[in-house]
Amino acid sequence: MGVDRIWKGFYAYLLCLSVSTGVSNIAIAVPSVEIPDPSCSGPQGTEFITVFMQNHLPSYGGKDFRLFITGYTPGTSVTISVNKAGVRFNVRANLGETTWIQIPEFVALAGSNIFDHTVIVRADHEIAILALNYKTYTADTTVVYPVEKLGTEYYVVTPMGNRDGLEKQFAVVAWKDPTIVEVYLKAAVTFQGETYRAGTKLVISLGAYQAVQLQSRDDLSGTRIVSQNPVAVYSGHVCVAQHTKCDYVGEQLLRLSVWGTTFIVPPFILPDQF
Repeated sequence: MGVDRIWKGFYAYLLCLSVSTGVSNIAIAVPSVEIPDPSCSGPQGTEFITVFMQNHLPSYGGKDFRLFITGYTPGTSVTISVNKAGVRFNVRANLGETTWIQIPEFVALAGSNIFDHTVIVRADHEIAILALNYKTYTADTTVVYPVEKLGTEYYVVTPMGNRDGLEKQFAVVAWKDPTIVEVYLKAAVTFQGETYRAGTKLVISLGAYQAVQLQSRDDLSGTRIVSQNPVAVYSGHVCVAQHTKCDYVGEQLLRLSVWGTTFIVPPFILPDQF
């Protein structure tokens, strides 16, 4: 289920980005369709920071982390680096093409802790990025927002699913400045050997380009995050099960200040069985 959902979502993303059929490094069959207006393209920018949250159990499956990078200017130079790891990649992103780069497995977050190995992307012209977090039969993608889209206040949303012993989770990622992060918990978490109950405030100090991941057996939805300086926030589930085998869920969240008041919600059906 996971792989099919990933590629369907990625195909829709490619269409929205007005990408031509000449996609470098990716074998994908693109039917004859009308390419949408480029105004629907994903968030574009020249600097990004992201993490790869825990997917299933740390020991499970072969990890495959990738960044899909779409260019909007010919010959765009893109540098991908891993904080405090001495790892750096350079790629070219051409106009209307998407290329991908594989990210080392050691960047994976595991458990509730603070981590140094965030992934930083810089380009000399605007690009858009989609991140793939894949293990066998469990995977998801997320749009990665440029740093100018980061904020200082967020609300977490985590899927419920079956109580199978796997964790709901979110990650907070500091950008170029150290920051104090206040987390107003809606569920209990254990962090650095201490348990923090629902309704308490957890205060975390992050250095530049550091990340913290917090996990809970209970629903973390409604947890409020407030930071001194702009941060990225990712939210999801280690591997959520709903009438089927479990699947990783991860998504970068929008800051509170860009929330709206009017939405269009399409009808959908939740079947009893998949």
